[in-house]
Amino acid sequence: MKKDDMSEAFKKVWEKIKNLRFVLIVVAAGVVLLMLPDREGSAKADTEIASYTQEFSLEEEQRRIAAALEEIDGAGKVTVVLTLKTGTETVVAEDTQSTYVQDETEGRRETEAKTVIVSRGSSVEDPVVLKYIYPEYQGALVVAEGAGNAEIRLSLTKAVAGLTGLSSDAINIVKMK
Repeated sequence: MKKDDMSEAFKKVWEKIKNLRFVLIVVAAGVVLLMLPDREGSAKADTEIASYTQEFSLEEEQRRIAAALEEIDGAGKVTVVLTLKTGTETVVAEDTQSTYVQDETEGRRETEAKTVIVSRGSSVEDPVVLKYIYPEYQGALVVAEGAGNAEIRLSLTKAVAGLTGLSSDAINIVKMK
């Protein structure tokens, strides 16, 4: 092949590339964008998951209820102590596989359960949560400045029962010293 033929072939290839340069630039930009980590999206997903998986804090719940009870007219300063019957529980999805094993004398069924895992990016895996079971209250003690008044005690008892699901016999209201 002569030098003129090679340069002519090179010119033809260069013209084809020149016509496709915008397409190549768009493809290259797409590849670069795909390779960048999605920081905003993963942060948003983490925030959404955190809002669903909010940890239960007994102390925070006691403060929250005390603050609400202090708003009742005549209650005054209020302190709340809660006791729990059960703790928090997280139920995760499991994939169970059952196999039948035959021995020389008898057969038996063996079941193996594996927790279902979801991947959220590079090396971040979480179990699939089916539900959260929050604690069940056993009893409540409310110490209030205004508990000397029967009407205020009744209001406090109804409020605590409504917030905790406890029956009135599991709620003790006493006057603060």
